[in-house]
Amino acid sequence: MNSELISNTYSLNHVGSIQEVDRFGSLENEEQRVLLWTKSKQLFLKVKKGVLLAPQSFSNLKLEDEVTYLFCEKSPRLIFAKVLNDFFKENHLDDFKNCIDIHRSNTKITIGENVFIGENVTIGDGTQILHNTSIFSNSVIGKDCLINTNCSISTPGLGCEFDGDRIVKFPQFGGVVIGDRVELGPNTTIRRGALDNTIVGSGTLVGSLSNIGHNCRLGENCVLTSQIALGGSTIIGDKVFMGINSSTKNKVVIGNDVTVGMGAVVVKDVPDNSLAIGVPAKITPKK
Repeated sequence: MNSELISNTYSLNHVGSIQEVDRFGSLENEEQRVLLWTKSKQLFLKVKKGVLLAPQSFSNLKLEDEVTYLFCEKSPRLIFAKVLNDFFKENHLDDFKNCIDIHRSNTKITIGENVFIGENVTIGDGTQILHNTSIFSNSVIGKDCLINTNCSISTPGLGCEFDGDRIVKFPQFGGVVIGDRVELGPNTTIRRGALDNTIVGSGTLVGSLSNIGHNCRLGENCVLTSQIALGGSTIIGDKVFMGINSSTKNKVVIGNDVTVGMGAVVVKDVPDNSLAIGVPAKITPKK
């Protein structure tokens, strides 16, 4: 497959040399032969290599010699999703093959009943996985963790784009990386990253009935009580406390040593050493 084939298939404006495409990635992994996408002018100007899907309105910006541009009248994220669905079907993860026997042979971990463990999963010594939990492909779990009953790790999120009246799913190819001494409460789910990994830092505790969205990054020694909902790509620093039933908008950045009050809805970035309380959350410095 090459950039010209993609351009012709989806009626895109091809600018630059014809480039072979054998991989896809995020903007953190730009290389030749890698398909990328962006809708941000700031990020568009930072790309130096690869095949880049971008809005047609960006075609008058500075262009790089080593980048092949595919300018889109429709959403570049939509086109990216279509390419992944049409040309990279072999990359879709197999979430039906249970590899639990490999892990049961490790006497340094404890696994309960009715547990599913997918392919390419690593579990650290001293970790306990309780009953009815599912750990899907591309998961890394550190040492001395406690994964409570009915948890799900590395499930795909609800990434999608509208194409007229039709919903196109954005395939989720990333994974989940959980540090050491992490505890997940019952019925909590951690969504796999779309292209990279969702990350939970060491020492962090997540209470019951919580949802960690795709591409989220949680720091170390955080406490997320229960019924926490983190929108996709939320970034949380170290030593953050989130009260019961609090939530974040996608792509919000919360700094270190922040307290989010019970029921708060965080819709904008929160600096270090702050309180975020209310709906929408009002941000004040800690005293």
